[in-house]
Amino acid sequence: MATNDFLPFAGTAGSLVTSQSDWVTLLGTGGALEEGFRVGIANPAQVNKAIRQATTMAAAIGSLVADNASLPALDDGDVPALTETIVRALGRLLAPPGQVSYFAMNTPPAGWLKANGAVVSQTTYADLYAAIGTTFNTGGEGVGNFRLPELRGEFVRSWDDGRGIDSGRALGSWQGDNVHGPAGGGNLILSATDNVGFQGGSTYTGALAGTIAAFSTTAADTRPRNVALLACIRY
Repeated sequence: MATNDFLPFAGTAGSLVTSQSDWVTLLGTGGALEEGFRVGIANPAQVNKAIRQATTMAAAIGSLVADNASLPALDDGDVPALTETIVRALGRLLAPPGQVSYFAMNTPPAGWLKANGAVVSQTTYADLYAAIGTTFNTGGEGVGNFRLPELRGEFVRSWDDGRGIDSGRALGSWQGDNVHGPAGGGNLILSATDNVGFQGGSTYTGALAGTIAAFSTTAADTRPRNVALLACIRY
């Protein structure tokens, strides 16, 4: 578990702390919540209340950073570093390393990489490596590196995970295109003078009324209508 230096003050039952109902009465002109405590008249229970509220919130943020995001929350006076750690923790919790999302822009936002099959460092992107490991390696990554998923120009299909609809697939595996034909197979009519089979076994030879739609061979793939967006992976 990561270190959390921020601890609550006076958090046990029976601590000398002003109740919340009494605390709110200190609002208003001249009240301690408006002007602070004055010399000689500070009530210890009220002082403890002020300290406890601040330390409890700090401890909660520290717990979020250390316990939930596994990052150290250090009380060393380095505000920029702590701020960066909190932002990183929030990003990790809201979009954990390994999450794939699509963006309507041509560059990835902060904290994300293009899912373009690039080879990256296991050290530089340690959180992402811990999440996906070598799942998308194809060879030649080199020692200390791993490969990102290659999603450019691809449709994503949910992993079968034992359901049996798309069996035999490993997580992250690639699959080529295919056109699902009629049940039992069949053939395309090549010309209007081909024999056409009818149910019952009879055939007819001659001109066909109307037209027959042919498969286009001008495109490199089979596709539905689509919109191109940038696929990225959280690191």
